[in-house]
Amino acid sequence: MIVEFRNNVPRFRVHLTGMQRYALIFLFLLFPSLSFGNDAVTKLTCGNGRIEVYNSNVVESPFFVVSIFNSKGIFYHSFLADKEFLEVRCEKMNEGKEILLINHFCGGSGCAESNYIIIDPMTGKVMLEPTDGFSGNANKASSILGKAVKPFSCLKHSRSNVKQNANGEYCLMSPLELG
Repeated sequence: MIVEFRNNVPRFRVHLTGMQRYALIFLFLLFPSLSFGNDAVTKLTCGNGRIEVYNSNVVESPFFVVSIFNSKGIFYHSFLADKEFLEVRCEKMNEGKEILLINHFCGGSGCAESNYIIIDPMTGKVMLEPTDGFSGNANKASSILGKAVKPFSCLKHSRSNVKQNANGEYCLMSPLELG
């Protein structure tokens, strides 16, 4: 497991071999309490990868965790819940490649409404890091996508069980009261 710190947020990256993957699956089947509860996990597919977004309700672990499962391994990306909104969708770049587009932002008056993260679901690599949350990075995201970023259309954000909205987006809000 590789743990990297970016903007004081730990990011976990795990690459498992075939045997390790089977052992992990066996453990989750044997001890289902080790896995996340279904009501806190959002699932989608993007670029031949299976994506799960976990919305923590544990004060000692105030994170959103994005897990990417593909043929190359399992990749974990965590985001502090100090920015309480997380919006996720699969987006096609101008060239047709699918990427995972995430908007992680706070709801205060000084917060930017666009704090994008772009992740390649085939490699698990972050193509665009989030900013400090106050300046936004829509121009950088548009440059990477090769087209203007269409804003997320989330009217409501859920704290627990998240369903896809009409535009294929998942709109989460941290259930934690951080202060």
